[in-house]
Amino acid sequence: MKKRLEELDILRAIGCIAVIIIHVTASTLIRYRPHSPHLMLAYIVNTFTKFAVPLFIFISGVVLMYSYQDKPFDFRRFMKARLKSIGIPYLAWNIFYYTILILRGTQQLRPLFFLKQLLLGSVMYHFYFVVIIFQFYLLSHLWLYCFKRFNPTVLLLLAGIISLVSIKYVYFKFSDRVFLNYLIFFILGCYVVTIKNKAVEHIYRHRGAFYLLALLTGGLLTQQLYQAKINRIRPLPIIDYLWPIYSVLAIIALYLAAIALLKKHRGVLTILRPIGDASFYIYLSHPFFLMISILIVRGLNITSITLDTLFNLCFVMITSIALGVLYIKRGICLQKVKLLLKT
Repeated sequence: MKKRLEELDILRAIGCIAVIIIHVTASTLIRYRPHSPHLMLAYIVNTFTKFAVPLFIFISGVVLMYSYQDKPFDFRRFMKARLKSIGIPYLAWNIFYYTILILRGTQQLRPLFFLKQLLLGSVMYHFYFVVIIFQFYLLSHLWLYCFKRFNPTVLLLLAGIISLVSIKYVYFKFSDRVFLNYLIFFILGCYVVTIKNKAVEHIYRHRGAFYLLALLTGGLLTQQLYQAKINRIRPLPIIDYLWPIYSVLAIIALYLAAIALLKKHRGVLTILRPIGDASFYIYLSHPFFLMISILIVRGLNITSITLDTLFNLCFVMITSIALGVLYIKRGICLQKVKLLLKT
């Protein structure tokens, strides 16, 4: 059995926390008064966490390449495992959310419409990620073949060009669900595995530069989005490229920070590993807890936008993470019981 990539435990935990922050703070961007310091802070927090979905796609690339770079790849077995671990929970949560929408009167029971929304990842605003990741899974043979036959650095550069061109010029109603926009993040994950430990250690020694570059590009992206939305100032021509560039730099910076954390403070795994293990279930469930939190805020008649946001953030973090971790631990306990019964 291969060694567990513990840095991925940290990255998964960071990713699901960032997703919660994005969705909780999203509504505050249209509720604060223009030019208020609270609005600026909300923009900073929301924009700086926009690496979340690219980070999960990066992790998927790492896992695929790490698992199959030196052993035969059974596509049928691979997809069966993914359908069981991702497809079934995705379907269950789609049915759950669609039922809630019907009960709230915002949707009607239309099976064909539901099926279409299911395939498009449109039943809820966060489901598009699953549609994207399954596109990468379906092309797993291609990624493994390319990294065996071609230079990894050339593949990384090519993926970067394809993603930038796709983001800039390919636009239609559901273009945000096309894997080409996210290709650079997945290929970056594959690339990290193929360049071996020595190259990673060399990059690690210059991690400070990546931290700084991520902060600078994140700051520029925040400033451009804020100016365009609040001051109606036309953004720089490079605005379309800033998000993927920032996301790549943030991913590299976080990956290096995770390695540094493991070298100096391994104890954090005690807290972050369970969150990482439960990250997919936290991702699927957190909008439901946000719905509940919004109802509680209304019931408590909290009028302060800041208090409202902080309450939602704390409530969603605590409930989705706690229940997600408990669900995973329950599954592990059941597996152990089954093994004991077999023996």
